[in-house]
Parts: sequence; C-alpha cells; structure tokens
Amino acid sequence: MKIYKSVTAFDRIILKSTSPLDQLKDQLPNGAKVKVTPVDVPFSPNWPYKVDIRQPDAATLAALKRAVGPDTQLEISYIEVARDYPVRFATEAQRLLLYFLRTATLRYGPQVVTMTENILYYGDANRGLRLALYADRPSKLATPAQGQPCLHTELRLQGAEAVRKAHLLTLDDLTSLNFKAFWNQHISLWEYGNRARMGAALRTQTPRRLITDNALRTRFSRALSGSRYTAKSIDVDTSNEGAKGPFVLQMLAAKNPEVKSTMRLLTAAEWEERARAAALKPLTWWR
Repeated sequence: MKIYKSVTAFDRIILKSTSPLDQLKDQLPNGAKVKVTPVDVPFSPNWPYKVDIRQPDAATLAALKRAVGPDTQLEISYIEVARDYPVRFATEAQRLLLYFLRTATLRYGPQVVTMTENILYYGDANRGLRLALYADRPSKLATPAQGQPCLHTELRLQGAEAVRKAHLLTLDDLTSLNFKAFWNQHISLWEYGNRARMGAALRTQTPRRLITDNALRTRFSRALSGSRYTAKSIDVDTSNEGAKGPFVLQMLAAKNPEVKSTMRLLTAAEWEERARAAALKPLTWWR
C-alpha cells in the first residue's frame, strides 16, 4: 500500500570497531545491509574495523548490539538521519524539492548551498552537520514508503565531535532517538509573510522611508527570481556553467537574517500540508 506522508529513519550509519564482529552475520535479519571491513589507519590503530550499515532498522541495530562481545568497543563516526516525502509522481517530488529550498533553513547553516549531480548540499564536505537533498530517485529507507518517488532530505553528522554534540554515542542512543525532535532541532520551516516587509528586511543602501511598499514587494520578487540567492553548481562539467540554480531561502536568510522576523515558523505537519498542495500547482502559481 502506497503512503503519502513523510517518513523518517536512519539512512546510513558508520561505526569503528575493535573486532570483526564474527557473530554478526548469523544474527542479522533478512535483507540487512551491513558490511564489516578491515581498515588500516596509521593514526587510529585502535579501530581496525569499519562497520557500514545502509538503511538500518530496529532489528538490524538490535542484532549489532547482540553481536558486540564484552571485549569489543564501538565508536559511531557517521550518521544520516533522513526524512522522505513520498509522492505519486516524479514531477511532484521535483516541485517539493523546489518548495523545500524556498521555505526551509538549516540552523547555524552555511551562506552558500551547492548542487552537483542532482544533489543539493547545505555546507561543504568537511562540515560536521550537513543537509543533503535530492528528488530524482525512489525512497530507500526501511519504511512503508520504500520504492516510491520522493523528496529525500537527510541530515549528515560527520565525525566524532558532531556525533557527540548530538548525544548519539551508543547503540542505545540510536535506537531511542526521537526523530521528530531531532529534525525540529535542526530544520526550520517557514511561511512567507507580507512581501513589502520581507523586501524591507533585505539589506540595502537606500533608507526604508524612501521606498514605497510596491517597490519593496518588487525588491523581494527580484530576490526570488534573480541569481544572487541561487544554489551554486559545483559540477566538473562546465558546459552548462551559465545555468542558474534554484532559489534557496537559506542563502537569503544567511545574508539578511532580519527576514526571518517577517515570516511565520511552521510545524512540520503545517509545512507538509502546504508543500504537498504547492507540488500540485504549476511553478508559475508560486510567484
């Protein structure tokens, strides 16, 4: 049965291990995607094995916990916490992606959002907390939405410091994670307010008292349609170098933080209702 409501789950977890976890293969549930490989890291000799888990569910994490003997230590080094928005058609997923970019911000996020190979990134590869989005492939999460077209959004925690700050240090921490609270902690979802006030919040040399409301609305409309606040392509192929990426609220808000005071913060449920309605409209309706 197909579902059309967002789902949240782990997409990937990487751990370091002091042992090869030989007992793990006999305890994993059918379909579990777990790979244990030896690694040779000169500056980290205490962690000779890497455990890579794709789309883990509760049963997979429970099996891993049973396989860890008293002499084995684990350290979580990478986590992807994903939220998928399943839809009927690929075109709806693409529109949801554009709507997300226009109405969502990452807390303490970067000033620049980049895109490559149909994936958009909030922050560079070295960032401890990074947001990634795409809408051109079906959901892979271990949820009832698996296989459906979707907007895929994921928060990536990279490195021991980022994992520590998120308080996800043990397998028990992972299995007890409140996905909704975690997502709300890092992602803000917005509804635009008065366009004149939003235009006034954009930094400019001209004093506010000298600009009419109509001019302020035009200023904000130009910010939406111009290239200043659009995702920047980092593709190696430069044949399409002049192409303009989609508008990104994150970039506008990072350079004009006052604009947040002109918008209304939505709950995840409120935002999803509005986003799904917008995804059924032609893009010209959004202007």
